[in-house]
Amino acid sequence: MLKKLLLFIIIGAIMEIEAEALDYSVDVKLTPANAILNCGETFKASVLLKKGGQPISGQKMVVTTKWESKTVKEETVISDGKPFEIQYSSDKPGWCYVCIVLQDENGKTIPNPGTGNRQLNKKHLATEFGAIFSPDKLIAVSNEPADFDAFWAAEREKLAKCPMEAKLVPVSVLPKYENKIECYAVEITCLGRAPVTGYLAYPIGAKPKSLPAVVDYESMVWQDAPKNTACNTALLANAVALSASWHGLETGHPAEWYVQKGKEFYLEGGRYNAQDPLKWVQHDMFFRVLRALDYIKTRPEWNGKDLVTRGGSLGGIENLCAAALDKDITIAIISVPSACDYNAQAAGRRPQGVFRNGEGPKLLLENPAIAKSMAYHDGVNFARRITCDTYVCTGFADESCYPSNVFSMFNAIPATTHKYMSTNPFTGHFGTTRNTEGDKRLSEGFNTVTVLQDPL
Repeated sequence: MLKKLLLFIIIGAIMEIEAEALDYSVDVKLTPANAILNCGETFKASVLLKKGGQPISGQKMVVTTKWESKTVKEETVISDGKPFEIQYSSDKPGWCYVCIVLQDENGKTIPNPGTGNRQLNKKHLATEFGAIFSPDKLIAVSNEPADFDAFWAAEREKLAKCPMEAKLVPVSVLPKYENKIECYAVEITCLGRAPVTGYLAYPIGAKPKSLPAVVDYESMVWQDAPKNTACNTALLANAVALSASWHGLETGHPAEWYVQKGKEFYLEGGRYNAQDPLKWVQHDMFFRVLRALDYIKTRPEWNGKDLVTRGGSLGGIENLCAAALDKDITIAIISVPSACDYNAQAAGRRPQGVFRNGEGPKLLLENPAIAKSMAYHDGVNFARRITCDTYVCTGFADESCYPSNVFSMFNAIPATTHKYMSTNPFTGHFGTTRNTEGDKRLSEGFNTVTVLQDPL
């Protein structure tokens, strides 16, 4: 009985702390409002801390300012019931990021203060936002191998020689899709360690050559492919939809099964054999990207002309590969993409993808074989070959797939390609940044990709 009582007391205390923390809010006004500036201009943020909807005095705040992921200033501010101002200026193109943490009288972080659209791994922040300086001048220093096109043509040829056999198994759907949508767990033979796996869905009674096709590429999550994404797209967009896993593991298992498999599947944090572009542990993912497209185009329901791809984070680099190498794609919606600009250090920025953390940047600098291998898989080099309508988005609070790298990729897309960028100063990763221009381009049934976990 005592244990139960203590548990209730602990739970009650936690709920009380959370309730108190959630009573905080932060009003932020940016100048300029879109936080997009030219070099030499000054970015300003007016910040007012509130509690219970009213300005508050005496609260300790730690304000951290970063430039291209590196902390350039950290200061303590005590609220006085009035707005205080944060400023930053740069004479070179790049990305500025600011976050604010509240602390109690003992210097401990007050968790999850306020309300708002915070990222899943940042519940300790009171608020975060960012700005970009001269984004049109964020140009990647080329790392493109001379044989880039020949390399991928050869890989495409290898894939074409691999027989494409699909196994479809009917699966149950949510009540709202019953009697409206046919849905199947699908497994498609492919080169590499795993087949294409995911879910195929289309409206019941769909006639041959009557539907647009949509392929969704999953972000780096250890879980099943999102079945409901395929069903929702099929129903609301009246499309034949394929929601593909990034890992190619069997469908239908609980999350714990995928987490365990990940320990065997994703070696060295995705860096295993990185010095060899053909043996790199993540290279076969790109085979699955292309094979998913090969398969959807065999579906009798496809109208033969409208082919849309979507993906965020890791799904974003998958989508970049798809849009570059498959000219049947008509629209590519690429959200907060990973693996853009592996050569960012040459421009004074930080690389993305599996080499963004820890020893990753150092490995790229000190091992030319790894740098060249990653160049064959760099979003910037794929971007230069995209000709379909392309919609990209980034949030200036994204510390996973950096806005400056996303812009360097976006700027690499040819000027002759219809391309659009959506930005938000306050959002980042984990499904918080919306691809607003992509949403407008498509019917209201097409939902933006949600990134659930930390990407690589």
